[in-house]
Amino acid sequence: MNIYFTHSRAEGFDFRNRLYLPIRQSYLNSQHNFVFPFEKGNMLFDSRFLMSSGGLDLVLAEVSYESTREGIELGWADNFDIPIYLLSQKGKTPSESIRRVSDSLFFYSSESQLIEGVEESINSCLGL
Repeated sequence: MNIYFTHSRAEGFDFRNRLYLPIRQSYLNSQHNFVFPFEKGNMLFDSRFLMSSGGLDLVLAEVSYESTREGIELGWADNFDIPIYLLSQKGKTPSESIRRVSDSLFFYSSESQLIEGVEESINSCLGL
């Protein structure tokens, strides 16, 4: 599967070490193609083009922190009929607006639970 992983860049949220690294080090990385918007630096990533090209199977969204950019990306994914699955840190409350784009919300409190949530989202998308 081709999976785009959107998230906030909120101050204090170390997304490279809290999201990218655990997923890249997991067995899921060898089974799926994950696209992370800021893996190669801080330049804006053209996610709209990626979504409109028809090459994405799934959008995973880490929604623990509010982000206008992420909200826009989720709107694009919804518009292009790409399945969206939400992940959030336990103790955080994602906005109602964000929760309207997906019926799936997985809460996690550790790296292993994050990987479990990603796996559950993929399996659900595949109908497993």
